[in-house]
Amino acid sequence: MGLGRSWRAALTGTAAAVLALTAVTAVAGVALTQWVSESVLQLVIGTLLLLFGLQWLRTAILRAAGLGPAR
Repeated sequence: MGLGRSWRAALTGTAAAVLALTAVTAVAGVALTQWVSESVLQLVIGTLLLLFGLQWLRTAILRAAGLGPAR
């Protein structure tokens, strides 16, 4: 993005995104921990990470076998 537009615009957008993510995480994190128990959050996040990892593994296996697009 910095080469196509300008480095200042790219860095400004990155800083704005980091600040927005920090604010949303702070607000949503406090609300989630008050409404949902920690063990339930760990189970949900762990399940999502496992599903994402399995999908990544499947893609890697297909690429290694020559059946998927080599990016």
